[in-house]
This record gives sequence, C-alpha cells and structure tokens, in this order.
Amino acid sequence: MIGRIGGEEFLLVFPAGEKQAVKASLESFIQACGKLPSKLSQYDGLSVTFSIGLTNVDTRRELMASMTNADNLLYQAKAQGKRRVVDDETNQQ
Repeated sequence: MIGRIGGEEFLLVFPAGEKQAVKASLESFIQACGKLPSKLSQYDGLSVTFSIGLTNVDTRRELMASMTNADNLLYQAKAQGKRRVVDDETNQQ
C-alpha cells in the first residue's frame, strides 16, 4: 500500500517479509528514479531524489511509534546526502 501522509512524505507498507529484500528493492527504485530527469529533458533543472526511512512494525510496537521512528530515519537519510535508505540496522553503525 502507498499513501501520502503530508507534504512530500509518503508511507509505503510492504507485506511481512525480509527487510533486506525490501531495502534492496527501494534502493533499486531510487536509482531508477534518478534517471528520470534525462528522460524529461523539457523540464530544465529537474531533479528527482528520494530519502527513505525504513523500519518494521510488529505487535510489540505501536503504529505511531514506528512511524515516528521511520520519520527520524528519513531525516537521517536526508542529512546523509539524500538518495538513500536508512533503516534501524544502518542507524546503529
């Protein structure tokens, strides 16, 4: 599922699965979207970037706490130069 939660922020919900596989898919998406400006050359100076905060939601944490965590990770991704996915494990390094 995907939904806009405000401004330029979107929430993507993936079914339960391997977080590293989701992260790899999101990184591929970021790379593919980075090529868009060359295909949209009529828009001078267009730049497309994505910064993503990735976290798991499980029965031990409330949804809002997980969204806050993902939002904090998103801002870390932006601070690290954008065009990246930052998750709980990345954040611990």
